[in-house]
Order: sequence, then structure tokens, then C-alpha cells
Amino acid sequence: MHIQYLKDNSGNKTSVVIPLEEWEKFQVELKKLKTKTHVVNSEHLITKKIKAEKKSRPKFGSGKGFFIMAPDFDEPLEDFKEYME
Repeated sequence: MHIQYLKDNSGNKTSVVIPLEEWEKFQVELKKLKTKTHVVNSEHLITKKIKAEKKSRPKFGSGKGFFIMAPDFDEPLEDFKEYME
């Protein structure tokens, strides 16, 4: 493949020139890649949707050990002592 680079006055590359035949091959390959990417993205979305549908509720007792109740939890509160007499 014969590639040419065009440069500005400072010597920085600004453009690339490739033969038209090579450009057309690149376009075909690019189209194939876009199609593959679309398929992969579609599969990802389908998988994501399935996972969202499969979410289950937490099982009873799964939070055991996360909360600790004070030993005097059931004892009467000082603030209400006068109402209980």
C-alpha cells in the first residue's frame, strides 16, 4: 500500500492520501466491524434485560448480623416513666 502524508508549513502531518482501491477495502471492513459491534451491543442489552428480570427479593434472614439491638431495648424509657405510674 502506498500512503502519502500531507504536511503544513510547520511540518505537522495534516492529511493522509491512500489509493482509492485501499480506501474502498477499508470501507468494507469498517462496515463489517460496525455490524459486529451492533450485534455485540444488542446481545449486551438483551443480557442486561434478562438479568434485570431475574432480580429476586432478599431472603428472610439475609440481614442477620447487620443490626445489633441494645440489651435494654424492651425496657421502659425514662421519658415515659411518669405516665406508667
